[in-house]
Amino acid sequence: MIQPPLEIPKFDLRQHWHRKYHKDDASIWLRAAVAGLFAD
Repeated sequence: MIQPPLEIPKFDLRQHWHRKYHKDDASIWLRAAVAGLFAD
């Protein structure tokens, strides 16, 4: 990897989903996978 030629600002990443899928196993897995990709 190389450094970009300019400063890239940090930003918050948030996930939103319908309450209907809050306890859905597939949705829980997907949200955890996405969160893991963007963890510090």
